[in-house]
Amino acid sequence: MLFKDVVCLDLKTWEWQTIKTTTSPPSARMDHSATLIGHKIGFFGGWDCKRTHNDFWVFDTETSGWVQPRTAGPTPASRRGHTATLLSDGGLIVFGGYNVTDGRLPQYLQDVMELNLEKMEWTRLCVTGGFPTARFGHRAVLLETQVVVFGGYNGAHKRRAEGQKGLDDNLIALDSRTLEWWKPSSEGFAPGLRYGHSMTPIQSNHFLIFGGWDGTRALNTVVDIAIN
Repeated sequence: MLFKDVVCLDLKTWEWQTIKTTTSPPSARMDHSATLIGHKIGFFGGWDCKRTHNDFWVFDTETSGWVQPRTAGPTPASRRGHTATLLSDGGLIVFGGYNVTDGRLPQYLQDVMELNLEKMEWTRLCVTGGFPTARFGHRAVLLETQVVVFGGYNGAHKRRAEGQKGLDDNLIALDSRTLEWWKPSSEGFAPGLRYGHSMTPIQSNHFLIFGGWDGTRALNTVVDIAIN
């Protein structure tokens, strides 16, 4: 069963509360992205068990209302399992994901789209550098001006145990100023293939990776990645 409810956890009282929304929500879905933008949350894409979406919705945490803004520019392809990263200048970077159309095999994506949140206009970015492998289920976080991407899956890799090599570009970053992809250097033993994990910044250049799926099993390991 898919859901379209809004639930809030009060971090002071540790109490869950179901939010009664003031306007109609988008359709129930999974594998969408959710990005905090001030006191609002922007949602893009997702899958409803029948089709993959490419719509953009905004939830206002102050009014508890949903709105679907009108957008201009080239609409991104429908996708699920992508990332949406908010830049300091107000741009929203969408990368990767996958979709299935007309019962065909999944199409894994590697394009980079940006939504200008002031103009509400989409742009297909012309990026350079070592373009990353198409993927879904990855995670992306902002490190100053760098969109750092870790993990993901693209259907081309056979099942493998944790600790074995995953994507050749498991860790990659996009410079949001120059629009160039590059491979950061990291310290220690690189984690193996995983997707559907979490990635949380804890210091200026440290990230905690937790959980995910390695192709055979769910993981409960915690990995600290330091980016140079």
